[in-house]
Amino acid sequence: VGFRQYCDWLLFLAKHRDEIDATRFTATAQSYALLYPMQLFARDAVKHLDAPKEIFPFEMIEGGKHANWIIEDVLNSGNFGFHRVGKQRPQEKLRGMWFSYKTTVARSVKFGAIAPQHIRMLPMKKLINRLKIGFR
Repeated sequence: VGFRQYCDWLLFLAKHRDEIDATRFTATAQSYALLYPMQLFARDAVKHLDAPKEIFPFEMIEGGKHANWIIEDVLNSGNFGFHRVGKQRPQEKLRGMWFSYKTTVARSVKFGAIAPQHIRMLPMKKLINRLKIGFR
């Protein structure tokens, strides 16, 4: 997730807060195992970006083990989440594909504790996707 997507989410919630059924929203987020990640994003938005707590249709949480992971990653990864300081994707096709795969998997493993249900299959999905893209 990049800063642009983060801001889009905040703007959407701010604009549509009155239209969102908080109970249903929270139940849906829980059913997809996304409530905890959303709470982390929300907590950091309130703490670091001065977002009002009232825009979030779920209960806020205090900081914890993953407290600053989200905001640090968003601020370090640029507008769309792909910027990596000091790391350039190699120009050669296969080396570039391997670099992208390794970078994505390493980032996924780092954040695996936040949403383990979504991270578990990601390395295999990314590998299959990279192979499809690379050998069209």
